[in-house]
Amino acid sequence: MDVGVPTQLLQEAEGEIISVEVMTGEEFRGKLIKAQNNNYCILSDVTVTYKSGFVRSSVETYLRWKQIRFIILPEKINKLLREMALSGAQESIPGKTAILPSKAARGRGRGRGHGRGRGRGQCH
Repeated sequence: MDVGVPTQLLQEAEGEIISVEVMTGEEFRGKLIKAQNNNYCILSDVTVTYKSGFVRSSVETYLRWKQIRFIILPEKINKLLREMALSGAQESIPGKTAILPSKAARGRGRGRGHGRGRGRGQCH
């Protein structure tokens, strides 16, 4: 199975302290133990801050990718990301930086290519 860039970054951050905000508004801060590409990550020694301001500690927490709104990574990982971007500037990622020829001239904001619509140009 292919591992995506976000998962690779999280795997680089394993063993580091990260902050995670989930869709419900809670913030989890703890040591990233494991980040896997099968939809979850594990944090240990977690401090949970709820929307109401209530703070709670937990030994270990499992977070699913669908729950996560954003992740704050340590500066070390941010530097690594910048280095990857600079070294990979010559190597383009297919589908990310180039417009595919089959889709280049399509669309132009006039619907989905289903003709001119109902009733136009038809004689009854």
